[in-house]
Amino acid sequence: MTIGGVYLVGTIVVIGIVFATSGGAHVPSVFSKSAADMEALAAALRAMAIAFAIGAAVYIPLLMLIWFAPLLVVFDGLPPVEAMKLSFAASLKNMAPFMVYGVAILALWFVASIPLLLGLLILLPVLFCSVYASYRDIFAPAAPSVRGNPLLK
Repeated sequence: MTIGGVYLVGTIVVIGIVFATSGGAHVPSVFSKSAADMEALAAALRAMAIAFAIGAAVYIPLLMLIWFAPLLVVFDGLPPVEAMKLSFAASLKNMAPFMVYGVAILALWFVASIPLLLGLLILLPVLFCSVYASYRDIFAPAAPSVRGNPLLK
């Protein structure tokens, strides 16, 4: 419950930051049908893009904090706060693979959403398995038979 609570509060804070930085003054120009408001529309789109970039910059550390924490609590018996710290440290150490994985997931999520979200029936179980596989790769030591096999190094 601690990890879920931190994630819930963190997500609410991130959404609040996105709404606060996007500015509500530009919203009427987005729904206006006048061609004269193209400059206002461009300003609204710039404000929204900046807000989403700021939101991503705040949300990524939250995801790093939460990514492996439930698995560390369940499989390793760590307390939630220690699990979140260890999850953040492991994600920080593996930042490049973490970012490549995130971009790949974003692309796959887009493709899976095209056929009336039915592709998510395949994508979501694969995602859960990939998170578990990454947990095992980072935190679980290799089995003795794997350590001795030169083909698996």
